[in-house]
Amino acid sequence: MFRFSPMKVGCFVVLIGVMAGNAHGQNGMPGKSQINRDADALVTRLCAGCHTQQEPVSDDVPPRLDGQNRYYLEKQLKNFMDGSRKSEIMQPIVSQITENDVGLLALYYSEARHVPAAPMEHKPDPRANGIFQEGIADRGLRACTACHGGWAEGLLEMPKLAGQNEQYVMKQLRSFKSGERTNDGGGIMRAIATKLTDADIAVLGGYLNGLR
Repeated sequence: MFRFSPMKVGCFVVLIGVMAGNAHGQNGMPGKSQINRDADALVTRLCAGCHTQQEPVSDDVPPRLDGQNRYYLEKQLKNFMDGSRKSEIMQPIVSQITENDVGLLALYYSEARHVPAAPMEHKPDPRANGIFQEGIADRGLRACTACHGGWAEGLLEMPKLAGQNEQYVMKQLRSFKSGERTNDGGGIMRAIATKLTDADIAVLGGYLNGLR
């Protein structure tokens, strides 16, 4: 008679458990495929109409979200929900989602493959590279890399800026500079943006859009 050794029996039980977890999720939660379907439905219904992978041409442009930092996305959605970040477009959108939806959407977009937009017609000003990588010492402006990473990939709750829409970057820097946008922890971005000139903001928008 063929007999299973205790080790073989144990491995078999673990394998069955893993397969069941993948199919049905753990602790009664939906499996990953169901989570993906839920996120797809939310994106199709609420997000895809504005947040595309195409390069917008107007000043009133939404950000690219594909490949964005998950924790940054969660924070921004929650800030739109609690009103600490204002937007006539986003406030009605977030009124239709739950706390659980926030996590689903943040995970969905953070895992989405970032497809580089078409190159801009102009070359980034070399001055922008200096501002981003080194800062401007005589204005007390430190390098952007300290928070956003050497390739603008984003760190912790700091957003990824590489490949971001040029006009969106410029609009947000102007909003921080004017004080219109205030959901930066400790006023970090407002303090930085006030040290940037309009010319600095313009070259940074093109520079960050061009990073891949």
